[in-house]
Amino acid sequence: MLKLTPMSHTWSRTRWFLIGFVSAMAVGLTLRYLSQVLNPNLCAGRTLTAMLVPMVMGPGGIFMFSRGVLAKKGFAFAGIGVIAASLPLLIFSLLTITDLKLAGCAPAPPPPAAALKAAAQ
Repeated sequence: MLKLTPMSHTWSRTRWFLIGFVSAMAVGLTLRYLSQVLNPNLCAGRTLTAMLVPMVMGPGGIFMFSRGVLAKKGFAFAGIGVIAASLPLLIFSLLTITDLKLAGCAPAPPPPAAALKAAAQ
């Protein structure tokens, strides 16, 4: 059975993972809230602000993990926490883009060329 004592390596890795996950979620949700408050226009710039946070946190977490592994430090697992937090933030961003499509801000994709030819005949 695995014991989690404050001095064990597993406890240290879990602690760093949770620190990375919670801090990344806090930063991501705060930036999401601020983008909605500071930009009341639903159709201006929301797609960029919605996708920016998870697209930065994914590679940023990989960078944190690789730097921690090379330095043989425990904070490498904080990078894994940041990577794990980027996935729920990506889901929130996809929900925001769905809201934009339902509001009519995002244009519909163009029809395929075969449908255009059939409509022309």
